[in-house]
Amino acid sequence: MNHNTVIRQATVTPSMSGFNAQLYARIGDWTWDAVSSACSTDVLTARTVSGDPTYLAFYYFHAQCTGAVHPHRLSFGDRIDVVSGVFAAGGDSTLTLHRLSPAGTVDPTAFHWREFYGEPRPDCLYVENFNRWVARSAAGRNQGLERSSPHDFAHEHLPTVPRQYYAPRLCVAARSSGTFRRHDPDHLTIARGYTVRRPVDLARDFNPVGLMYFACPRAPGRAPPSTGLRTPRARSPPRRCRRR
Repeated sequence: MNHNTVIRQATVTPSMSGFNAQLYARIGDWTWDAVSSACSTDVLTARTVSGDPTYLAFYYFHAQCTGAVHPHRLSFGDRIDVVSGVFAAGGDSTLTLHRLSPAGTVDPTAFHWREFYGEPRPDCLYVENFNRWVARSAAGRNQGLERSSPHDFAHEHLPTVPRQYYAPRLCVAARSSGTFRRHDPDHLTIARGYTVRRPVDLARDFNPVGLMYFACPRAPGRAPPSTGLRTPRARSPPRRCRRR
């Protein structure tokens, strides 16, 4: 495999299966593992040039699947092959693509970014993570987070994907239009201006380093992706999942 790719075989445990988000939390861990391996830095203890902590925040989390490895169909003891590829996204960001398939059904060395953007294999779960390095501008403050990569972050050697698939472009467009949904005449709008209040929970919404998780996810499917704007290591992406 290429130097930007990590292959693993995993066994589904209780915390990874059922109607919860822990499978996605595990995939988030695999993203950090893959970036650590591909970029010669320890994501868990990363530091800036000045010695301050920096965190690989989840800017965008998109999942899509075709059936057999749908999150709600995995059960205890299932064996899955996981291929994680890390791609260049500038000096302060990374793009990580994960493919999960039933063990032994797909050649793990046959892995290409095209699978994620229009050429998916059947019975695979695909997860796309776009991450940015962020650091506090002042100790103990969560306002004014700054982009700041680790001093040993090696990214120049990473391969790239075409710019039209670059996640920040999708996010900028969504902020302008108010949706990630592309125009589709078959879509029916059932509510406009719908607002939900979600109080912040200190135990649920803050991670061990005191940064807040932000999540606004969507279920896996062929529909255009939604995002989780989170810092760092979002722990609970889609709560609802549907098969396509």
